[in-house]
Amino acid sequence: MPRFPFGIPNGWFLLAYSEDLARGAVKRMQYLARELVAFRGETGAVVGDTLRCPFHCWRWDGQGACAEIPYAKRIPAGARAEAFPVRERNGMIFVWHDAQGRAPSWEIPDLPVWHDADWLTPWLRYEWTVKTRLQEMAENGVYA
Repeated sequence: MPRFPFGIPNGWFLLAYSEDLARGAVKRMQYLARELVAFRGETGAVVGDTLRCPFHCWRWDGQGACAEIPYAKRIPAGARAEAFPVRERNGMIFVWHDAQGRAPSWEIPDLPVWHDADWLTPWLRYEWTVKTRLQEMAENGVYA
């Protein structure tokens, strides 16, 4: 196995900030070496409601199951899209990645103070483009 590029480690990854995915919004992104679509349903849930394919008009739920084919009487059992476990915690939306497709092995804590308006303001964000993998950042970013 070559040293670079590294594989993607198992764990939770920040997908978006909650404020960046409005109710009813669809956001296309490249993440975890894939093209993904994140959506927030009309009810406001990150996982919930359905997403409609603009070409075929099939509807998919947040777990990847086909929920509707408008011109078909039944939905084929194998009609599925790949879906990842998602959690919205502390003003952020996370996606779980596991190389073997296993369920999350731990949960992200919900900070009670996050919901206290007197405690803080929204996250401060900075963005850089660095051509490396997360492991390189972790290994080379620690100072003694």
